Order: sequence, then C-alpha cells, then structure tokens
Amino acid sequence: MGQFAAAVHAAGLKLGFYYSGRDWYNPYYLTNQHYRYLEYYFGQISELLTRYGQVDIIWFDNLGNSSLNQWDPRTMIRRIKQYQPDILINNRMNGTRGGNKGPLAEDLKGDFLTPECKLGPFNDKTPWESCMTVADIPGTRWTGNWSYTSKAKVKPLEESIKFLINNTVKDGNLLYNIGPTPLGTFVPEQADTFLAMGKWIAPYREAIYGTRGGPYKDMPWGGSCYKMNRNGKKTVYLHVSPLIAQKGKELKGSEHLFIKDTGEKFTKATIIVDGKFNGKKAKLEKEDGQYKITLPEGMSWDKWDTVIKLQ
Repeated sequence: MGQFAAAVHAAGLKLGFYYSGRDWYNPYYLTNQHYRYLEYYFGQISELLTRYGQVDIIWFDNLGNSSLNQWDPRTMIRRIKQYQPDILINNRMNGTRGGNKGPLAEDLKGDFLTPECKLGPFNDKTPWESCMTVADIPGTRWTGNWSYTSKAKVKPLEESIKFLINNTVKDGNLLYNIGPTPLGTFVPEQADTFLAMGKWIAPYREAIYGTRGGPYKDMPWGGSCYKMNRNGKKTVYLHVSPLIAQKGKELKGSEHLFIKDTGEKFTKATIIVDGKFNGKKAKLEKEDGQYKITLPEGMSWDKWDTVIKLQ
C-alpha cells in the first residue's frame, strides 16, 4: 500500500482504497467473539487512513449476511472522518443482506451510489458510479471479472466506449476495473483496451471531463452534458451516439437534429469531434419551440459518438 500510495501521489492523482469488511478466514468473523474481529477490522481501517498521506476515497464492499448491529457503523464513520475529514465513503459500508429492517439512517448511507456491472439511470441528485469490469468470464452466471483469471475475455472497445458515454450524459462516473496478473502486470489485451479508450477520449475531453449530465435526458438519439460558467451560462454538449440511442431511433446520415428550447439562449452550434469536421459550425435555427441543427454538407451521424457544442 505504501508503494501504491507513493506512486499515486507522485502522479498527482487521487488515492482510494477498496476494503471488504468480510473476512471468511478470520476465526472470529461473525462468531460469538465477533468483537475480536471488530478490533482487527477497526485496526486495518486505522492503518489505511493514517500511514499513507491523504486518502480521497474508501470503497467498502457489502457486509453480507449479517446485522448492522454487529458492525458499530457510527463509530467507524466517526473514526474515518477523524483520520481523513475530506474523504468520500461509498454506500456499501453499511450494506447487509439480513438483520436490518427499513431504510438506513441518513448518516449511514455513504456519499455515493455504486450500481455494479450495470449502467445507472440518469441521476443528478445523488453522486453515483457504475463499477464495471473490462473483462468477463464466459459461461458463468457472474457478469464481471474483478480479479485475475486466464479465462477472462475482454469486452469489445465499442462496449467500453458505450459505458463511458452513457455515464457521462447521465451524470455518473465510470469505475472500470482491470485485473492484474499474480505478478502485478496487466493482461496485454486489457491494457490495450484502456490505451485505446484513452486515445478515443483525448479529442472528446472537453465534453467529458468536468461536466454534469443534462439538460437533455434520455433522448432517442443519445444524451447531453454541460458546463456552467460563473455567470450561470451553460455550454451544452450533445452526444449523438448510436451506442446509447434508443433502439431503432438512432440518427442516420444527415438527418436534422431537433432539441427542445429549455430557455437557454443558444446562438451557435460547433462540431467539436468528427474528424475533418472538427471545429466547423452546424446550422442552428429556432423552429416551433425547438432548435433545429443541420450538419455541414458531407457530414453524417454514423459514428460511435458525434458531439455538438451549443453556446
């Protein structure tokens, strides 16, 4: 952990630790001496949050078939915040599969939601991230490959890009898992997918990083995200993508794109990513309470993602 934390901090990245509260190999785990397991559990969390500098996220897994009363959750949260006041805690630290009736108290819910191996719906009220895997294990009921196995099959790049676009326009994050080998190296096929995703993201970064989902939600042709300046003026990015479009409703060829006038006063539309058309203007017109967008001659929507910038 020390080597990992030092490398992350040196690269200027945020540091996060995953922790599973369940330990099937500890002799006191969920026995009549579970209090001894809690000493071990609290001790490990204390070590993780005091020895390695600033920790930005602690990502707990579910507590399984137990009662929350067995885990002293409020004491744990209090200690976590004492060690790392600005840390984010996910929503699984107090998740159990039995023994609890009714919803969790607000102070036990965590800071963000974590739908697993599925894409989340639009949600700009509570922070969330889909936790997905870049590889699956064929022929198994489980949908993700979190650790190393030689049987893992890497998802197609197109599917990985779909995950990213979907969560960007739906106001979520994508946590994308890669399973290192027992020697700590990356499986070449998995590493290649991440490199290809990085290459794809590079020209799209303006319409991905630092954005919020909306204002156009669950559109037949894709979705949108936006940035807001200090004066409250929005720059909106329309992600017109067959990867996330409703089936059979993808925009094709040079069809016009119609979007509702939500009160934002847009005066120009710019194509920010589409090969040779990048930086060119699309025609923007008001028509019957809508904006009508017309692509430049020779351009079509037939790409994984075409982004139109509205200002």
